[in-house]
Amino acid sequence: MHADPNPPATTRRTERTEGTPIAAPDDDPVSERSPLAYEAGVYELHAERHHPPLATQQPPSSEELTAAWEFLRAQRLTSPCYRVPRLSGASDREVSVKCEVLSPIRSFKVRGAFWAVAQAERAGIREIVTASTGNHGQGIAYAGSTLGVRTTIFVPEDVDEVKFASMAQLGAQIERAGSSLADAEQHAQAYAVQAQATYLEDGEDPQLMAGAASIGFEILQQLDQVDTILVPVGGGNLAAAVALALEQSDSRARLIAVQSTAAPGVTASLLHGHIQRIPSRTRAGGLATDRPGKLSFDVLRRRLDAICLVEEEWLWSGIRSAFDGVGLALELGAAAPFAAFERFADELGGRQVVLLASGACIDARDLAFALSGGQRGPL
Repeated sequence: MHADPNPPATTRRTERTEGTPIAAPDDDPVSERSPLAYEAGVYELHAERHHPPLATQQPPSSEELTAAWEFLRAQRLTSPCYRVPRLSGASDREVSVKCEVLSPIRSFKVRGAFWAVAQAERAGIREIVTASTGNHGQGIAYAGSTLGVRTTIFVPEDVDEVKFASMAQLGAQIERAGSSLADAEQHAQAYAVQAQATYLEDGEDPQLMAGAASIGFEILQQLDQVDTILVPVGGGNLAAAVALALEQSDSRARLIAVQSTAAPGVTASLLHGHIQRIPSRTRAGGLATDRPGKLSFDVLRRRLDAICLVEEEWLWSGIRSAFDGVGLALELGAAAPFAAFERFADELGGRQVVLLASGACIDARDLAFALSGGQRGPL
């Protein structure tokens, strides 16, 4: 059946059949919708393998994916994956946590950034420009300082101060610009043209995606069996990267992306078959995008099995779940898979479940607030 773009509150599983995309008008390639139209729940998807790509660039090839993984292993930019019985609760599932928070910047973003900047350095590029709400910028800053490449990062005015300080400490030039990530991206692109620098856009750059795909390869290598993988989704780069790794490995594991009902741009886009722009109201910087990147969208349409929306308030409970279960102090967006598993374990499917802990850049006050049982709604 077709997905109802405005499902009632009781809806918990919505399907969309292959070959029936809801096309956007030719003069309206990106549509605007209200974030209030999408309820929490699990939305099943079906692969669309024969649609024209939206991105001007192709996803990384098998050779590029393998090269990135081998390079990052040589740089020891890897992470453990632990089985965590406490998170299984009374269910018969075995839950494992992929601990990307143990990277030099406490986020998975270091992988794609390091690979992309390394390729730029080899090509003789002197300056990298990007826009970020925090973790992507930290990855670019870390890679630039390590490899000797100048980095300039544009951030929204209300960027998380912990992440802002980290980017600055890593030696990047930071510029505040606009009230949203989209505003920061526009300023970054204009500056890159003026400075004759190279612009890297998270969710649109194949090198960033190739580096992040190493996470998927590692999960499959570290565990004997994987049935379901839950990843947080903002612009879609992480989910798309893991999808590519599963494709190349011929894995049949279910891949489920999780985002907040306060920032459902990816969900809306996948359900409607074209990119939808929905203003973000989430407090979670890692989820705070209004739409997926075109390259990420192209990949997710053909390989993502389902997408799960969680209420903004549940993210705070997800922080507590991760801390109590495995001792990780996750940031709000990274808690999304934990919140989804708490609420929808039966609907997500699979016995061997992996929760991807993607980032741990959280303010001490927010962590204390979450651990004390506090929760906040969207902005």
